[in-house]
Amino acid sequence: MSEKDEQAQIRQSVEHIAERAASKAVRETLILFGIDANDPIKAQKQFAALGSLASERTLANLEFLDRFHTATDRVADTGWQTFIRVIVTAGLGLIAIVTKDYWLSHIWKG
Repeated sequence: MSEKDEQAQIRQSVEHIAERAASKAVRETLILFGIDANDPIKAQKQFAALGSLASERTLANLEFLDRFHTATDRVADTGWQTFIRVIVTAGLGLIAIVTKDYWLSHIWKG
């Protein structure tokens, strides 16, 4: 076998390996999306269903859900901040009550 034939055979082998790898990657990606690549008619129906998800109404709903999610995160953060402030204030109040006699006898001598 000549060097030219050997290079052509290597090129064909590499192309075959690349085609198999690409085919496998596409098939696995479709499976991850829940599309059965073995049944082309069913796959076309599933692609059509995915295409309908890109409607204006769906996008508006997704934007609303994003705003809602952001608002609930803010409420949760504000709730935790308020909880921590109440705990700190209660702790300071408890310290003031426990040390009230000390403050009255040493600081505010009457």
